[in-house]
Amino acid sequence: MKFLHLSDTHLGYQQYQLKERAKDYLDVFNQAINIAIENKVDFVIHTGDFFHHSKPSNETIVDAINLIKKLNDYNIPMYTIPGNHDRGSGIRDTTPLEILSHFGIKFLNQNIEEFNGINIFGIKHISKHNLKKINIKNVLEDLFEKAEKKNNFNLLMLHFEFEPFFRDGLKLEDIPDSFNYIGIGHFHQRQKPFQDFLGRWIVYPGSTEYTAFNENNYVEKGCYIVDVSADKSVNIQFKPLNTRTFLRLNQKIEKDEDFEILINKIKYEVEKLEDNVKKPILFLKIETQRIISNKDIFQLLEKNDLFSKFLHVESKIHREKESSSDDFINISMNDFHIDIESLLDDEDLTSKLKKLIEDVKAFEDLEEVKRYIEEHSEYFDL
Repeated sequence: MKFLHLSDTHLGYQQYQLKERAKDYLDVFNQAINIAIENKVDFVIHTGDFFHHSKPSNETIVDAINLIKKLNDYNIPMYTIPGNHDRGSGIRDTTPLEILSHFGIKFLNQNIEEFNGINIFGIKHISKHNLKKINIKNVLEDLFEKAEKKNNFNLLMLHFEFEPFFRDGLKLEDIPDSFNYIGIGHFHQRQKPFQDFLGRWIVYPGSTEYTAFNENNYVEKGCYIVDVSADKSVNIQFKPLNTRTFLRLNQKIEKDEDFEILINKIKYEVEKLEDNVKKPILFLKIETQRIISNKDIFQLLEKNDLFSKFLHVESKIHREKESSSDDFINISMNDFHIDIESLLDDEDLTSKLKKLIEDVKAFEDLEEVKRYIEEHSEYFDL
C-alpha cells in the first residue's frame, strides 16, 4: 500500500499582498498532486492547513475543487484534517473543508476511515489553551477504540504544537503507542522521518512553500511517498517541490565601494538563477552608519537594471545608534509574557498572545513583527 503525505499547503495565501505568491502555493500543491498520480499512490493524506484562511476566496475554493477532481480522475482519495488556519470557528462557522467533502475529499475530526488494511485516524487542531482542558492521550485512545480492525496499520494525522519545536508543546509520549505512523502538520520546517523508541514512524513534511519572512534556514520543500508492506514495515521517499527562490544578502556599507560590492553580489545570485522560470524574492540587510534610506537602495537596484529581476524586494537598514531600541524590543519580547495574565481576563486571548510573542521572538526588527502580525490574522480570530 502506497500513499503520499503532504501538509500546510496554505492555499490562497497572498504573501506580501501579491497574487503571484497565491499562485505559487497553488503551483506546488498541483506538483504534489502530480507526484501522487505519477507514483500511482493508493491515497493522499494532508495533515492540516489546506487553506490559509478559514474563509477562502471563491477563486481559492474553485482551485481546491479542481485539485480534488484531478485526484478523483485517478480514483485517489485524499484524507485531511482541519489545521489552525482552516478549522473554522466552532459553533459560529464550519471549516471550508466541509465544502470540499462534497467533491470527494475526506476530512477527519475525531473519526476514522479504513482503506485496504490501513486505519486512517484524524483530529482537528486544538489550541494549547484548550489542550489544557482535556487529556489528549485519553482522547486519542478513545479514537483508536473506534477501529474495528485494530491489527491494521494504524495511521494518525495531527496538527498540533510538539516539543522541541514549540515551547510547552505536546510530547510524543502524549500519543498512545497503538499508532504505527504519526503524521504531523503545523511545523513548517520539514524534518527527516524517524522511528521513536516504540518503533513508530514520526513524519513532519513541513509546508509546501515558504510562509514566513524568517524562514532563512532553507530546508528543501517537498512531500513524502510512503510505502507500507504487508508486515507493516515502512519505506519513505522524499519528493522535492519546485518553489520560488528566496535570497537573503547582508552587506556592510562603510564607503562608496561597498555599494558596488553589494550590486556584484546580487548580480552573481541572479546569474545563478537564470534558468529559474520564477523571479526570486530578495531580502537585503544593510549595516551602515551612513544616512541611507530604503528608497536609495531601490534606486540603486533600478539603476543597475536589477529591481525588475525580482518579484519582491525588501531592504532593512540597521545602524548602531538604533541598537538601544532593538534591545528594548528584545527585552519586551522575553519578559512581556510574565504580565499578560494579570492584564487580561480572557484565557483564549492570553494563550494566543503568548503564542504570538513566541513566534515573533526570532525576528530581527519591529517591521518584520508588524508584517508577521498582518499575515497571521488567525491570532485575533476569537
